[in-house]
Amino acid sequence: MKRFFFVFVAMVVVGCSSGSEGTAGAAASIATTTGSPLALDPASSTPSASASVEPTPAATPVPSSPPASAPIVLKGKETRKTKPFKMVSPATVDLAFTGTGNFISSIVPVGGGALDGVHLSNTIGKTKFRTYIYGDQLDGVSSYADVLASSGSWTITITPGAPAAQPAPASFTGKWGLNTTLVHLQGDYTVTFTHAGSGNFIVYLVPPAGSLFDGEQVTNEIGKVKDSTEVYGLDGDYYFQVTADGAWTIDIKAQ
Repeated sequence: MKRFFFVFVAMVVVGCSSGSEGTAGAAASIATTTGSPLALDPASSTPSASASVEPTPAATPVPSSPPASAPIVLKGKETRKTKPFKMVSPATVDLAFTGTGNFISSIVPVGGGALDGVHLSNTIGKTKFRTYIYGDQLDGVSSYADVLASSGSWTITITPGAPAAQPAPASFTGKWGLNTTLVHLQGDYTVTFTHAGSGNFIVYLVPPAGSLFDGEQVTNEIGKVKDSTEVYGLDGDYYFQVTADGAWTIDIKAQ
């Protein structure tokens, strides 16, 4: 009887020891699963890390271009001053005249004189041609067209803007006095020109933001002309300001 009791007690002690180890192991297993929560993949029972969702960036608004300014159209008959309008510059100006006599026109600021304005034409008889206005002295200024015409009707169309400068070599032609498109120059150049009229043929090379005093005189002749000259030290954009009463040509190229 004594030997049997001893064995029973030993079995009880061993059983208690095994239960303690199982409890500790379960606690360790739980500890290893703590931390970031896991999400279950709906396609399987395997846990997977939850993905972060990036916010969709807001669309950047695209600025719309301002509408182009409409041309200013002036019409009349014979000699008169037009109603005032807000002038734009630089500008492209198209002129047409149906009469037989002089057609002299200019743009004048309200309250100013002829010397404060811009000359457009000085022709005789039926006329249709294009010229350009540069500089900003009249841009946004209340102005009017001052027209001297002995007979016939006329139209002056002023369109905002002028063509960009073209590089030399460049050629220009016309029949009456006008301002040409711009040409970009840098250095020394040869200018060749002809004139078929009987009156003055005067040509200046002028920067768009300057005046005759800032430019270079090319020629000042009367009657038919066929000649050439040199211009030096140019740097920037220029246009030819031409006074003529007949067909003319101008060519410019680097020396």
